[in-house]
Amino acid sequence: DSTPVNGDLVGGCFLWKHANFDSSCTIQNFTMFNCGIRGIGMCGPNWTIDRVLGYQLENSVSVGDFGGPAFQTSTTGFLEVNNSTFVKTGPYNNSPQKQYNLDGSFAADMCSGNPVLATLRIRNTVNSSRLTVVDQENREFLQWVYGPDPLHDLTKLSFSNNSWHRPSGVVSFGLHEAANADTTCTGRGVLGQSYSAAQWQAAGFDTAGSGSILNVDPAFDAQFRATAVNQTDKGWLRLSEAIPTPTPTPGASAGYLPYLQ
Repeated sequence: DSTPVNGDLVGGCFLWKHANFDSSCTIQNFTMFNCGIRGIGMCGPNWTIDRVLGYQLENSVSVGDFGGPAFQTSTTGFLEVNNSTFVKTGPYNNSPQKQYNLDGSFAADMCSGNPVLATLRIRNTVNSSRLTVVDQENREFLQWVYGPDPLHDLTKLSFSNNSWHRPSGVVSFGLHEAANADTTCTGRGVLGQSYSAAQWQAAGFDTAGSGSILNVDPAFDAQFRATAVNQTDKGWLRLSEAIPTPTPTPGASAGYLPYLQ
């Protein structure tokens, strides 16, 4: 974090760098401000982010190998972002890794082995981005902009009951978009594409039937609860829920960190 709330982005707020085949992690009930680099950086085959408020993050959540190895191969695991709110943030950035085989042995390279990548699931979130540019590196959700095509079909995604909003324009999404992508595996930039809001929903992500709302201002209150119609059931704190009371109560002698109450 940094002070004041609208200060400079000063470094990642949370980074999980290494993960073996049975790693798991839960981040719950956190408030994060001014996170640079990756914002919240996650690796591993089984993790959950829940009830998190992120304000002014370089990336909302980044998934990948941050100096690994990072094991993200799982037949049962989920990579989950649930019930959270991200305000004035950059993209989600999902760069799935298949550095290990299902039996825990190290894959010869990212094109070999028998990987089944854990499903990335984003549910009940409110996302209001700080992005102003529209290109392959500036979309609300990105997956391996420069990644090889073989990982396109291996990656499993699930999006439901989310709100996506860009105050400066309209939201967009991208999967393996770049034509000048990684040449480690055969094929690049063929399977991937960019998606408008309508195309994203037509592809089965964030469908209206799932409760998702795209390109509608969430109308945050002072506690960053969404007040807009059909958005009050999403985010880190529902409009119907009471404002949390910090423990211990903030005060001159409580030893709390400003803006992390």
